[in-house]
Amino acid sequence: MLTIKRKHESPPGGYWYHDDALAMDLMANTLNQLIEKATGLRKLNDLEVPEGFGAIIEDAICQHLPNSFVVGRDETAQHQWAKAYMPLSVVKVATEIFLTGWRNSGRHVVSVEEADRRADVCIACDGNRVNKACLGCRGLISWVRQWTQRKSTRDDALLVCNACAIMNAAHIHADEKWTRRSTNAESLAAMPETCWKKQICKGVQ
Repeated sequence: MLTIKRKHESPPGGYWYHDDALAMDLMANTLNQLIEKATGLRKLNDLEVPEGFGAIIEDAICQHLPNSFVVGRDETAQHQWAKAYMPLSVVKVATEIFLTGWRNSGRHVVSVEEADRRADVCIACDGNRVNKACLGCRGLISWVRQWTQRKSTRDDALLVCNACAIMNAAHIHADEKWTRRSTNAESLAAMPETCWKKQICKGVQ
């Protein structure tokens, strides 16, 4: 089974696990807290707690993480982003934190042409998640537009960034200064070299 390389750091998307037996998404600040929560809820509901449940949960988290965060995967192989979904609650919280900070910093925007260029990069990226969370993305698009006061012709194809859990329809409009300030080291490590956010943070553009 796969294990998380740096358990003291929060991985992209945070610590969350979809428990099929409970039919619910579970989230916590640390891996141990997540395991304890899942175990406790199963016992409370008279559900089986499988042997090695902690390892099962950790492996499930690793399935949607890139190689740089995982131990046990062949790092020479090109990892394909897992299609397991990211909870909408995680997406909305991450996006709202990003948008609130951007607004407080002055909400400076790039040109429509630059936003569309960024959108094209996101759409071509495997990290533009196609998963169950995105079934609700359409309902969040109007919410994002109220915050950004912007619109892209690519909105219909923009989903959620697998590296930072922020809706791409929000991120593409932010100026370079806020993009650098809001991108943490963990998310940066998860982004491919072709990512426009990574290129800004590394000073490539």
